[in-house]
Amino acid sequence: MNFRLFLVKGMHPVHRAVFLTGVMSYLSAPLWFMFLALSTALQVVHALTEPQYFLQPRQLFPVWPQWRPELAIALFASNDGAAVPAEAAQYYADLV
Repeated sequence: MNFRLFLVKGMHPVHRAVFLTGVMSYLSAPLWFMFLALSTALQVVHALTEPQYFLQPRQLFPVWPQWRPELAIALFASNDGAAVPAEAAQYYADLV
């Protein structure tokens, strides 16, 4: 219903944005469910399988898991970069 109204000619762009928000509210729930189901399945697979450190027969040195702190820092910074400005704007709006 919202998407059909989104395509009506002559509608103001602000109203189109409101209808698009309605469409995304219906689409986001199945996407979140798929994300949660896949991440749960991946966690179960990792919990039930033994890690393989020797990938080839008669391998002399193991292949250890690698920790990449720069990727963790980049993920943290990108999350903060998205969340902090929104929180600051809301705090400012509450003051005004």
